[in-house]
Amino acid sequence: TMPAAFDGSTGDEDSWEQLTEDVYEELGMAASAFLLLDMTRNGSPCVYASSSMLDLFGCQPEDILGQPWTAMCGEATDVDDRRALESAMYSMEECSRCLVCPTKSGQFFWNHVYLEPGSRQGVQYTCLSCHDVTHLVESGGEPGSNAEVVEEASRVQALQVSTVKTVLAILVALLSNQEGSEGGERRGAEG
Repeated sequence: TMPAAFDGSTGDEDSWEQLTEDVYEELGMAASAFLLLDMTRNGSPCVYASSSMLDLFGCQPEDILGQPWTAMCGEATDVDDRRALESAMYSMEECSRCLVCPTKSGQFFWNHVYLEPGSRQGVQYTCLSCHDVTHLVESGGEPGSNAEVVEEASRVQALQVSTVKTVLAILVALLSNQEGSEGGERRGAEG
């Protein structure tokens, strides 16, 4: 497993490392793969990718950091699903879709994507979670499997929602702590 990766040009490395530690402390291995997009930068590039995100796509940090989220989409990705996710990123709406995505090695898989814009919590990052649901999509038509598929799909969605909401809550806390310490330094210099 590769460590989480972040775009060092975004600033405070300590905050990104703290995010990694806090997410692991809160969710442990139960966290789904996720990435963060900086919605204030041109093209909303990926600025953070969890280790499980890098593993899921079989990629290196340089393959994903600084890239738009659509870099993970393959040519088989449904345009309407991609547009729905893109639209949600710039709104206040949560959104989820299944996309056909390639790994770096060229293997395709069904990727359940769930996202929540950080703007809902007043942060500049959108958190996007991914989960390989190929086994669910491919088993959907087997007799007797529907109840199990629905149950597993529900579990996956809950895991993704939990991960995204936890990541965003940690980001809000980290950013407010940063602002608080900067304000304290300013007040100390003024007094």
